[in-house]
Amino acid sequence: MPRSQSATTNSIPSRSSRHLSANQHHWLTIIIMVLCLNVIWWQQPIFYEHFLAQAQHWDVWPLVGYSFSASVAIALMIRSNFTHRASYFFLVLSMLVIANSQIRTRFEILLLLLLFIFFLFMIPQKIFQIKNGLGLLVFSVLATYAIPVSIYFLANNFLTQLFLHQSWMMLFAFLYFFTPLFLPNARGRLLSLATILLFWLVVLVIHGVNLGSFLAIFISLAPFLLQFSKRYFKRWEPMCALICLMLVICLLYQ
Repeated sequence: MPRSQSATTNSIPSRSSRHLSANQHHWLTIIIMVLCLNVIWWQQPIFYEHFLAQAQHWDVWPLVGYSFSASVAIALMIRSNFTHRASYFFLVLSMLVIANSQIRTRFEILLLLLLFIFFLFMIPQKIFQIKNGLGLLVFSVLATYAIPVSIYFLANNFLTQLFLHQSWMMLFAFLYFFTPLFLPNARGRLLSLATILLFWLVVLVIHGVNLGSFLAIFISLAPFLLQFSKRYFKRWEPMCALICLMLVICLLYQ
């Protein structure tokens, strides 16, 4: 074989190496999305020390296991357009974790956490027909309130109006950032235009007109623009959306 032809052949990556690269990217995306979701849900214990000081008085580790398992299930669903069957294993695992902990004695918290898992079970099932705007809204509500409310309530044994009022920003953040992931089509792009405007409005009303609000608004533009460049950035879209959501939440809830 001529040297030039041999060099050309060696310079072309093999199919196996390309597959390995795609596989590595897949798991990197899963890991980053899991970390982002847990930071989003646990940002109050991270930023407010009095939550950690109260952690010795309640059973925190089952809730950690629950949030980790649920986040892995959501990440697997997103990466497979809500068809990955392995996600069911982690949903079952999350139910087993809280069913075998002290959380089962707190009926209202147990019901809220189980409701979130049951809804995640329903999303991939075509018979329920909830992978639409209404399903996105229900998912956003449960993702906003299930774990953060459980953390706050178990740590303090009460909920405040201020906590619930400020949760509106997280609700509309989930609604917007998950729109292109929940509805990756033309209808989803149209809905994103409405959800991003609602998110901006809620941020400015609740958080006020300040530098943090404008930084959150600026960061939120990235997932919106990526929707119109799916041909080049489709594989990066889930990772970008969750990273931007995490940054926005950390900015708004300092």
